[in-house]
Amino acid sequence: MSALSETLAGGIRLHIRLSPGAARTQFAGIEADANGDERLKLRISAPPVDGAANAAALAFLAKAFGVAKRQCRLTQGHKSRSKTVEITGDGAALGAPLAAIVEDATA
Repeated sequence: MSALSETLAGGIRLHIRLSPGAARTQFAGIEADANGDERLKLRISAPPVDGAANAAALAFLAKAFGVAKRQCRLTQGHKSRSKTVEITGDGAALGAPLAAIVEDATA
């Protein structure tokens, strides 16, 4: 896995950059933050109001990784565009969808 993710004992941790209010929900590449750390850029059509964008991002990630929504949890960045999300499950099994997402995002 790349620097934008970490393998945990019970899943993976993703570092994302969220852009709410987009025309459509999609992965939009990889972006470096101010510290030079990589983040997976995610455009979300939901507005940044009352946690709607966060909820939409978690639902989108759950679908992309093939897990239930309850397995995706926002751990940092509740009110920031830079967020950390933990997805529970088999870390090795979650690595395959992540590799495909990163490949598509950088193509």
